[in-house]
Amino acid sequence: MERAELNQLLMLLPRYMQDPTLFGFLSTWRRNEVFSLQWADVSSDTVYLHTSNSKERESRSLPITGEIAAIIERARKRRRGPLVFHHKGKPIRDFRKCWATATKRAGLTGKLFHDLRRSGIRALRRAGVSEATAMQLSGHKTNSMFLRYSIVNEEEKREALEKVAALHRQELAKALTTGAVQ
Repeated sequence: MERAELNQLLMLLPRYMQDPTLFGFLSTWRRNEVFSLQWADVSSDTVYLHTSNSKERESRSLPITGEIAAIIERARKRRRGPLVFHHKGKPIRDFRKCWATATKRAGLTGKLFHDLRRSGIRALRRAGVSEATAMQLSGHKTNSMFLRYSIVNEEEKREALEKVAALHRQELAKALTTGAVQ
């Protein structure tokens, strides 16, 4: 999911689903990791995922900065109980109907909440974040699992080949100016 598609989806989701959806994308956390997040797990500058809520049974942390800081601030204003993300103070458990409606209206039929994780990882990679850092954020233990989520599209392949062509042109121009090629 591209960020523009995500933004469209956010506008079509009910308000109580907007911030956890954006948080899922930005954090690259799994659905249950997002919806189990409690205020006890949030400090002034870090969100902690405890082992009991992690699929891999390993804790990890997420710095509160940028859009994540804005999400946490909005959630603080709507605080009603121990959960960061809730619907009228109750846990958000089954959101399939509103998700299906919003994804269909956004032209994203078939997209899952888990696709936010894949898309977030892809966004990290495209932003130049190191694989090690992205793996720490997402909780991937192995490079092979991380690479399964690091989806490359046709535009990225095109950009890669254009970069190589530009490099070759630069090398040729340099060789011509130094007289290395005749």
